[in-house]
This record gives sequence, structure tokens and C-alpha cells, in this order.
Amino acid sequence: MPHRPRIGFPTRLLEGALHDKIAKVAAFGANGAQLDLRYELPPGHLSETGRRQFRNLFNEHGLAIAPALFPLRRALADSVGIEERIAALTAALRFAAELKVPGLIIRPGSIPPAETPERTLMIELLNDLARAGDHVGVTLTVTTGREPSATFLEVVSAVTAGPIGINFDPAAAVMSERDPAAEIRTSHAFLKHLRVRDGLRDTDGAGVEVEVGRGEVDWDEVIAALAEADFAGWMTPDRTSGEDPATDAARAVSYIRNVMPF
Repeated sequence: MPHRPRIGFPTRLLEGALHDKIAKVAAFGANGAQLDLRYELPPGHLSETGRRQFRNLFNEHGLAIAPALFPLRRALADSVGIEERIAALTAALRFAAELKVPGLIIRPGSIPPAETPERTLMIELLNDLARAGDHVGVTLTVTTGREPSATFLEVVSAVTAGPIGINFDPAAAVMSERDPAAEIRTSHAFLKHLRVRDGLRDTDGAGVEVEVGRGEVDWDEVIAALAEADFAGWMTPDRTSGEDPATDAARAVSYIRNVMPF
């Protein structure tokens, strides 16, 4: 029998105290909650007892803790504040392990051209972070952008110091006139998480995010590609625009359940 992906919900889109947000996530029909470990629940915020109570809160609602986010203020390899950035990420990996979070998701920024010092530095930093994640049992996971999957795969394939995963963004693919299902088939060996977003190409080529199911992502094809890959990771709706991102994300949970036959 094929594995079934789990659907997460980003608590950062909800209002109120974190324990109230977790109760809401359970009501949406998600399998787990995705935490923001920079702005919502930073490292050092909970004592050992607090972490245990926090994990019990998830258990009480029948939820798992999905791979967490750690937003970066600058690109991973940006020379400004690089030491502090890596230290913060290393601390977040340790904190994720303490919470029993399976992965930490970052957006590394645009991939520098091949055979440049910038590309070399990005790969070195990803190796350092993958090694740190391996040490504590958390998989570093990087979010795709506008680059073709082949370019992104060149970078993650060069990370050998520890496990690394891809958080695939189908909206970014369609906004760049690429086929999300084809890219999933290309990168499935590294695929750990799917960022459930939809989008449209616009006249200036920038693209615009829209509610899931109303854009150019062919979700039937995306789900079929995931099934072919026997994908058993997490799928988490995200919304970075719109009047009511939380409601749109909740609708996305229902939409994905309706189109996911496995």
C-alpha cells in the first residue's frame, strides 16, 4: 500500500496565543501544525518542562509537529551578518530536535551561478548546516524558487555532510513557466515537503499568488507525481498575500484532501 502524505497548517497565519492556534489547526482537519521558530517560538523560549508540556499539547489534539520554518532576513550566503545567521540556524536546529520536529525549512535565496565563489560558499554553508542537523536528527530542508529544478539539484546534490531535503513550491514553478509535476519527478529523491501554493503568470513575468485551485498549478498532475514517487512527507498550505490568508490556507487543506486519492 502506498504511503500517504500528511497535511500541515502554518500557525503563523492564525491570531491568538500559540496553544489556541494549535486547537484551531486540529479543527481544520490538518495532521499537524507548522511552527515558525524565529518569530513565533524562538529557541530558548521554553524550558525542558515547557517543551514536554508543549509536545503533550499536540498529543492532546491528535496532531504531529510538522517541519518548522526559520525565515531568513537575508540570503543564506549574504556576507552581512553571516556568522550570526549560521549561529541562529544552528540553534534553531537544536531547538527543533528538542521539540521532536523532523525538519527545519529555510529559503536560501537565489542560487548563484555555477563555478562562482558565491555558489561555493552557499554549498559550504549548506554542508555545515546539514552536518549540524544530522548531529541532532533534524533534516535541513530548502525551499525552491524561480530557478529550474536542475539548477537547484546541482546545489543540493553537492551537500554530502548530512541529509538535506527540498521544500518544493509549485507556485514558483508556474510563475516561471515551468511544469511543477515534471519538476517533482526530477527532484523526488530529495523531496521532503511540499509548499502548497498556487499562482498565475502575469504580463510582467513576475507572477501573482492566488488561492489554491484558482491558479495555473495542475493539482491532479502534481498529486499524481507525488503518488508515483511514493511521497510520504508533509504538504503545508502557505499564503503570503490576500485579505484572509488563514481562511485561504484552511480551504487549501480541504482542497488537497479532495484531490488526493491516496
